Amino acid sequence: MKKNLVAFISVIIVITLSYNVLKAVGLSEYGGLFRINIPFGLAMGMLIFSLPIGLLVIMKTIYIAARWFVRTWKNGGQAK
Repeated sequence: MKKNLVAFISVIIVITLSYNVLKAVGLSEYGGLFRINIPFGLAMGMLIFSLPIGLLVIMKTIYIAARWFVRTWKNGGQAK
């Protein structure tokens, strides 16, 4: 139960921070649940750093799902 609460709070913090970063750069008008004033330079640095990492994570997730699907398909419905 405690792990679920920590995960939920972490997700809310990450989403709020990302909304505030997008607002500081000018890509969004909504500032999230909590207002955090982030300087423009710091927000741009966070975007430049996190955007490629996020894209790699998304591509890796799609690759893992596709690989699982192919293995399941080849084994006749029995995944390894």
